[in-house]
Amino acid sequence: MRNNVRTGMWKFIGATIALIGCFSWPILAQNAGNLLRFSVLNTELRLVGSSAEVRVQVFSNNVFKVTQFPSNSAFQDTSYAVVGQPLSLRQFQLVETPATLTIVTPSSQLEITKSPISIALKSNGKTKIKQDVFGYKNQNVSISFVIDPNEIFHGTGGRVSKVNLTGKVSEFTNTFRPWYFDDIYGQTFGLAQSITIPFFVASGQYGLLLDSPLPGDMRTYLGALDSTRIDAQISSLGLWSYYLINGANNDEILYEYTALTGRQPLVPRWALGYLQSKSSYSTERELNDVITNLQSQSFPLDAVIINTPWQGNTNNLGNMNWGQTGFPSPANMMKNWLAKGVKTVVMNSPYVNKASANYRSLDSLRLLTKTLSGSTGLLTQGGDTTSLLDIFQTNTQQWLASKLTPRTNDGIGGWASVGLEPPQHPTFFVHNNTNPSTQVHNLYSLLWAKTIYDNHRAAFPASRLFHLTSSAWTGAQRYGVLPWTGNVARYWLGLTLQIPMMIHAGYSGLAYMHSDIGGYVTPSDKAPKDEEMDMRWTQFGTFSPIMRVNGERNVTEPYILTQPFYNNTRAAIKLRYQLLPYIYSLAYQTTTTGRPFCLSMDYFEPSNRLANIDDQFFFGKNLLIAPVMIHGMLVRKVQLPNGKWFDFWSKKSYQGGGTIFENVVLENIPVYVPAGGFVPMAVSAKSSTDAYVSDSLVIKFFQDVSVPNSDFTIFHDKGTEANVLTNQNYELLKLTGKSKTDTIGVTLTRTHTSAQGLGSRYILLEIKNVTNIPKAVLLDGQTIPVRFVTDSPLKAKTAYYDLANFQLSIPFDWDCNKTASAQIIRTDLGILTSVVTPAQDALVVYPNPARDLGAVNLQIIAPTTDDYTIEVIDILGTLIYKHTLGNLTQYQQTHHSLPSAPQKGIFTVLLRNTKGEATTKKMMIL
Repeated sequence: MRNNVRTGMWKFIGATIALIGCFSWPILAQNAGNLLRFSVLNTELRLVGSSAEVRVQVFSNNVFKVTQFPSNSAFQDTSYAVVGQPLSLRQFQLVETPATLTIVTPSSQLEITKSPISIALKSNGKTKIKQDVFGYKNQNVSISFVIDPNEIFHGTGGRVSKVNLTGKVSEFTNTFRPWYFDDIYGQTFGLAQSITIPFFVASGQYGLLLDSPLPGDMRTYLGALDSTRIDAQISSLGLWSYYLINGANNDEILYEYTALTGRQPLVPRWALGYLQSKSSYSTERELNDVITNLQSQSFPLDAVIINTPWQGNTNNLGNMNWGQTGFPSPANMMKNWLAKGVKTVVMNSPYVNKASANYRSLDSLRLLTKTLSGSTGLLTQGGDTTSLLDIFQTNTQQWLASKLTPRTNDGIGGWASVGLEPPQHPTFFVHNNTNPSTQVHNLYSLLWAKTIYDNHRAAFPASRLFHLTSSAWTGAQRYGVLPWTGNVARYWLGLTLQIPMMIHAGYSGLAYMHSDIGGYVTPSDKAPKDEEMDMRWTQFGTFSPIMRVNGERNVTEPYILTQPFYNNTRAAIKLRYQLLPYIYSLAYQTTTTGRPFCLSMDYFEPSNRLANIDDQFFFGKNLLIAPVMIHGMLVRKVQLPNGKWFDFWSKKSYQGGGTIFENVVLENIPVYVPAGGFVPMAVSAKSSTDAYVSDSLVIKFFQDVSVPNSDFTIFHDKGTEANVLTNQNYELLKLTGKSKTDTIGVTLTRTHTSAQGLGSRYILLEIKNVTNIPKAVLLDGQTIPVRFVTDSPLKAKTAYYDLANFQLSIPFDWDCNKTASAQIIRTDLGILTSVVTPAQDALVVYPNPARDLGAVNLQIIAPTTDDYTIEVIDILGTLIYKHTLGNLTQYQQTHHSLPSAPQKGIFTVLLRNTKGEATTKKMMIL
């Protein structure tokens, strides 16, 4: 089957290459020509050229809009994508020279060359991008920009491609693909997927958005035809604009972009839990068994998602009501599930089966999409005759809303919209009696999302919307969509494509892009059962914006796995729930700033070295994820950004700026935390997010002297209220860390609260990389004891030092109305700054256990050439023995016997070099 698919793909590529050859740049169209005159109105600079007119507007200090249109034509400024409003030009400088006009803001300059008219974005004296081609001819639009040939691009929606889009051709026609698994398109072409968004983020620290109320068909060449140019070839009847967004970094660019096109509302917190789905759940009994099995086997669960069968058979598509055969009492069913913490999500579609109970009335009301001849458009889908709802009509939107509201009142907790590209959208279809389908095709999903969002806000203003969607266009994030990557095939190759797709969507404003865990389509040459892949995909899903298993296969539930895959998969789902304080805080950050969950490796550190990494990503700033995406992988290559990094699972640390090779285990995937990183977690995994209240937190602080100051803000609220930010009903808990050579400090401060804020919290502060025994530990200025054993339960206001793992744990009850502080004082903190993992036999202790210290022998193999010492420390941290071994060359072997001593108990033996690197082993003297 794969060979046939590849053959078809390569035929397509050949045809596309031939098509590209038909284009020449610039296209035969008129630019604006030379500037004849200009005028300044309230919010616009109007340029009259010898061939066309240009309007320039300013939306912020960093955002500029440029629109070109034929001279003396009626100008109508409309946009489905943009919600930002232009500012008065009176607050900015307009500087004219004989050759240029320049709009000057506090942080940017838009320079307009007069002859011929061209427009450049500048900052700090540097030209970032320059438009020099913009013209219309019939239905063809040509826009071209001069760029730095070394530019790196991300964005353009969620498409099958590499993380670095430079040199690629990208198509912008939302296109349904029945399944996909390989990236042969992405080697040269960014083939259109279900979600295409013409927004590009450049490593030169700017963004470019192309926009029209009639987006038509578009293809862009990001340095693909000429490394110094972005070329856009458009077939459209609409008026076109472009937006130039300046920024000092990616955060600033996405902040401006999401302010321009709208920010993602907060999701209900349960959306961040584990969601169980399958294409063929068809009865209440089946789902009762699934929920019972998951919960009885300690799998956390927050929702089940029911596909088409919730309406009955395919004849009922468009009924928007429960099929009575499989779900005889849906309201009671959903009420019972909700009592267990499980929400119900059902599928909807824009297609209506001709056999549906609603078809005749929809047709008579003319709410179905018409053809050019005025008849109702008919389609064939799986042997059934269907029609497409005309979502561009206000009456159709009202009809859809009238069906959604009763179902939500019954207990449906969310929607999953499929077929929004739409997959079947013939060129002879016409929307709202005027708009050809070819011109508004990409807007269909946007208006569908708007309809569902607006109805939910009107009918249920206090609650948050949950809406999964298969397709999207620019600005869809403001309507609360949660997109997924489409029908990925159940191959390891399919898994490898998910990281670039999530990253590009995030750069395009769609922060919640995620995949069907396990893959949706099982091709004929693929065995349905692949437990290793299911486990690895789930481990990857732990660190995805939405964690949802789904597929066409008969069984998608994780409890069918055998060992060790069963335990490891369940652990990955539980870890998701433990990470809720961190993940929910990322959701708040997305809503308030536009920063996505999943970030490319060059997000914080633009560089060519990091820009081409397709198999790892940041999940928020403080977690670097390197999923296992190859069957049977034993060693994982990981490329670390600059700085110090810590293994999330162990005490290992690494100096960044290069490549490491990590041994792979089945229990987890490689995860790393940057020096100075905070990772707040729940003390335990709950059965549902309904049980999460943030009254008990584990705060992991991966401190290091290389990062003297760091912070993280935890967001917490009830998890359901739609207007929580407006009403100020939330808490912000700021964590601040300071690391010096002789002290470590951590403070917890509640910077915002409400009447619902908690009065106190149990905090377990885990400070990592404490490489020497603390001299003193202070909690809120008071010295507390330090113990070298672990109590069960841990005693408050007591510090516990784990020498073997270099961790100091401090449990305490925090009065949230006050600032809590912990300070660690130690001597020679800077001596031991890292832990290396030498060969396992670098230090061998035998016999172990022993009956006397004098009976213990040590075998040493020097991991590097250096001077070494042996130290023995008892359980209280007291040094009871130290011996200088002297200089040992790399791999030199030596032996040493410990002296007799009366002490009994557990001891730690350290092999230490002059760099402060140490290998430790525990031993017991009986």
